[in-house]
Amino acid sequence: MSLLLDNPNGGSMITEEHAQILKMLADGSLADGVDESPEFNIDAFAELLSAGLAEAKDASADTGRCYLSPKITLEGRQAMIDYHEQKKGWWQKLTGWKQVYRELVILVGLVAAAVSIWVAIK
Repeated sequence: MSLLLDNPNGGSMITEEHAQILKMLADGSLADGVDESPEFNIDAFAELLSAGLAEAKDASADTGRCYLSPKITLEGRQAMIDYHEQKKGWWQKLTGWKQVYRELVILVGLVAAAVSIWVAIK
């Protein structure tokens, strides 16, 4: 069973487990290689390889699967970015509104100050 999900916009969407592996690849914490172990899902890594989101040298043997020099690809970086963007709340996606909000607060403050000065003069 594949953990990669079909994206209606093309490409593939990744799961949390894929995103964690891609982050480890991007951080370089898997630079020594990956192999079958209880704490690492080699199937998820193999799916990233077959989807072109990661690359590595296959050094598998009779004792189990092993991949050397694993690296994240550009497609993998984009999939990781897309995954984290998808996970953001709607309020976090409105980053351009932060500046507008600050300016609006300043404008309201200036209008309030002008109205209070005008009221004090009358």
